[in-house]
Amino acid sequence: MAKEVATGIEALAQQADNLETLSTGPDAPGQGGAAEEVAPAVPTNAEIIGGAVQMVRDVLCMVLDLKTPASTLHDGNCQHLGALWGAVADKRGLDLNSMMGDYAAEVAAVVGTVVIGQAVMRGARAELAARAPVDVEEKPAQPGGEDVAQ
Repeated sequence: MAKEVATGIEALAQQADNLETLSTGPDAPGQGGAAEEVAPAVPTNAEIIGGAVQMVRDVLCMVLDLKTPASTLHDGNCQHLGALWGAVADKRGLDLNSMMGDYAAEVAAVVGTVVIGQAVMRGARAELAARAPVDVEEKPAQPGGEDVAQ
């Protein structure tokens, strides 16, 4: 479970980084190497929304310990939703990249904290449930028995 949480958090941190900027890196095809500086590509509204949908899906799967959202809301569907809602944001003149500013690290920190906190709470609940005494059901009072008021 701990390795699963760590891997999930790393994936979420990567997704948050991708929401901030989409870099073309110096080793990418067509780049001149380390001597040539390339400005990072500005993510589109569709890319930002698609990435956000993926991040929410991944958090729900980890926090609620579900597998269905990942299979039904696969990456293609997330990108499709991003394209649909990105077109709406574009139509309304919204620039999500400038609205978000430089908050990718903060988003990753909050998401990571929620995921780890939920895992800790799930483990604590299981431990407390294992320690709890087993309740023995009492037999219901028999009609006409001793506890019947006369």
